[in-house]
Amino acid sequence: MQRLEKLSDRSQSTTIITKTTAFPLKPALTGAGIAIAIALGALTFQHFSKTPVENFLTYQSSEHQFAMKYPERWEKQELQNPLIADVLVFTAPKKNSADAYQEQMIVRIEDLPRPMSLEEYNKWSIGQIKTTFTDVNIIEETAKTVANNSGYAVVFDAKEGEKSLKKMQAWTLINNKAYVLTYTAEKSDYPEYLKSAEGMVESFAVN
Repeated sequence: MQRLEKLSDRSQSTTIITKTTAFPLKPALTGAGIAIAIALGALTFQHFSKTPVENFLTYQSSEHQFAMKYPERWEKQELQNPLIADVLVFTAPKKNSADAYQEQMIVRIEDLPRPMSLEEYNKWSIGQIKTTFTDVNIIEETAKTVANNSGYAVVFDAKEGEKSLKKMQAWTLINNKAYVLTYTAEKSDYPEYLKSAEGMVESFAVN
């Protein structure tokens, strides 16, 4: 009888010990979860804090009768060369002193030699891309609204000298003119200002 009582006492003692050692584990796990959540939150904040936020200004050309928005940190230059159809270039700021190529958005206005359908111009323009640049790789072709008008867009890789570039070119035809907008960046940097470039194209309007 005494042996059974002793065994019973040991069993109760073991149960009590098991319960008391189980409880401290919960705060420890909770603390670890909080620490992980804080660390993930810090990483997320660091990631988004490095994402550039662009404020846009409006450019208006009374000479060429168009308007568009552009990032305020980008430099704009109006071109007056009668030998080329480029009329305006926006240039992104350098990322650092080692930045060898600055992203650009060029606006070109071409007088068509004759009335052309959009489909005809698409074929002609893509042919020009393939003959003007080297190592051309057409990545995407799609219908696109430009200046509230039916248009077209092409994304392609190409070489200019030693530079491996990626370009997005969008255009539309209005009043026997082709309005062409071209975003150019080094292939590795292309995504950085893509959203800004798309916003510039979407804001383009012909008066």
